[in-house]
Amino acid sequence: MQTYFVGDLIRKRRKELNLTQGQLGEGLCEPVTISRLENGRQTPPFHTLRALLQRLGLPEHKYIAFLNAN
Repeated sequence: MQTYFVGDLIRKRRKELNLTQGQLGEGLCEPVTISRLENGRQTPPFHTLRALLQRLGLPEHKYIAFLNAN
C-alpha cells in the first residue's frame, strides 16, 4: 500500500486546477496556511480539510483516513 500525505494531494490537485494558494483558501484560510498544509508543517482542522477537499473536487471519504497526529 502506498502512503500519501494530505498536503501532497492538496498541492497536486490545486495545480491540476490551476488554482493559487490564495484562490484555494479564499474564505477558509490564509495562503500561508495552504502553504503549511502542502509542506506538511500544519495539520488542518477537520472542517477546513473537508472544505478544501470539496473545493478541489476530491471525495472526502477517500482521504480523511490519511489524517493522523504525525
